[in-house]
Amino acid sequence: MSETSVAGPSSGTDLPCVLIVDDDAVTRRFVRAVLEGLGLRIEEASDGERGLALAQELNPNVVILDVTMPGLSGVEVARRLQGDAKVLMLTGVDDPDVEVEAGAAGASAYLVKPFSPRELLDTIEQLVGALDLPDEDVARTQSAAVEAGERQLLIAAEELSDSMRRERERSARLEETLDELRHAYLETVRSLAYVVESKDAYTGQHLERCRVYGMALLREMRLDQELREAEYGFLLHDAGKVGVSERILNKPGPLTATEWRIMRTHPLIGYQMVGGIPFLRAAAEVVRYHHEMFDGSGYPEGLRGAGIPLAARVFSIVDAFDAMTTDRPYREAFPLEQAASELEKMAGTQFDPEIVEVFVPMCERLLPSSSRAAG
Repeated sequence: MSETSVAGPSSGTDLPCVLIVDDDAVTRRFVRAVLEGLGLRIEEASDGERGLALAQELNPNVVILDVTMPGLSGVEVARRLQGDAKVLMLTGVDDPDVEVEAGAAGASAYLVKPFSPRELLDTIEQLVGALDLPDEDVARTQSAAVEAGERQLLIAAEELSDSMRRERERSARLEETLDELRHAYLETVRSLAYVVESKDAYTGQHLERCRVYGMALLREMRLDQELREAEYGFLLHDAGKVGVSERILNKPGPLTATEWRIMRTHPLIGYQMVGGIPFLRAAAEVVRYHHEMFDGSGYPEGLRGAGIPLAARVFSIVDAFDAMTTDRPYREAFPLEQAASELEKMAGTQFDPEIVEVFVPMCERLLPSSSRAAG
């Protein structure tokens, strides 16, 4: 709708003129819908400056003004009006001081939003009567009130429907974009993780299995959405091993004390690598703390219990499970029952006992996917 418009069949220069001045298009539409059919010429303006200019041009019989508008306020417009126009002031705040101010500025009537079609019609009828309109025009207000109410309900329903449709479309587009970004991030992380994994000849698909096990455990705990970024940490937990010699990584026998000191630096090296990447900040906690133990005997910081980030506590369990159930250079894979028993034995010392209690019943259905991945 244009800023200034005339109501269809009632548009004649000899008809009483009503000027609606409000920066809210919905309010202007509502007022127009209520007043149509009353034999009035209806004009609109979306701000005080334009409203004042139209009032000077048209010399309306009634000016409907919103109190608060950008630029020139409704009160200021009322003060500057010339001629005999009756002023109906609209406001979204039920404040006696504002009503007094509006009255002092020349307002003949005052309505607080939201108001009903009947309230508006009764007010306009008072102003119309003061303008000595023909009696038959005034008598039509009762039927017009019903029709206007129906029109406004239809308008509101259409606007609500359109608004909900647009919101659904916007949400769908946003979700699609986020999914695409997440997929791209995951593929980037996978690429980086596989570079690390390629240094260790004996781990096979260890990273992917840990990701699968870890996300399955988070889903079982109903934390897969809250800790969604942990998936990246499951893949990148050993990123710091790029700073460790392949001779140490692939050594077939036990490590010396010096070699262990070097090996134990990989969580901090990994954290330095990924901690500054914005979308990997949460995952970086898994990288840094995945070798902490529940009783505080782990490394690099000796954290204990709930002081260890939850995603890292989850990962330490699935990491150990995968290590036990796959062949290593120095031993064959444990049977499922033995691996589960070891997890339960170390619950409360190495592992969070509550998470172990959730994970152990899952082992049987997870292990076949491990076998397929390693094969």
